[in-house]
Amino acid sequence: MTLPSWNDTQTKQTILDYVAAASSQGGPEYVPPADRIAAFDNDGTLWVEQPAPAQTGLLLGKLAEMVKLNPSLASEDPYKALIARDPCLPPGAGPAGTRGGHRHVDGRG
Repeated sequence: MTLPSWNDTQTKQTILDYVAAASSQGGPEYVPPADRIAAFDNDGTLWVEQPAPAQTGLLLGKLAEMVKLNPSLASEDPYKALIARDPCLPPGAGPAGTRGGHRHVDGRG
């Protein structure tokens, strides 16, 4: 692991040293792979949230699926705005299979 996009700081070096020690088999700080746990928080440091949180794509995809199941919803907001690709929606938002490349949660496309 090199973290090439990170600045050379003490924090970066501390992380690199920790990973090296934890993954050096036979070393005193070695952690077997089965015992390793990665934790990520949602304060924005490790999660893409611009221009909108990642869950927005899932929500917009679900709204598009609802319109497919019940076309009469297309005349109501927020469905109407979604279909019209309202510029107030986040970039990449739109009906499934259009801008943003949304994929169904069940893998249908």
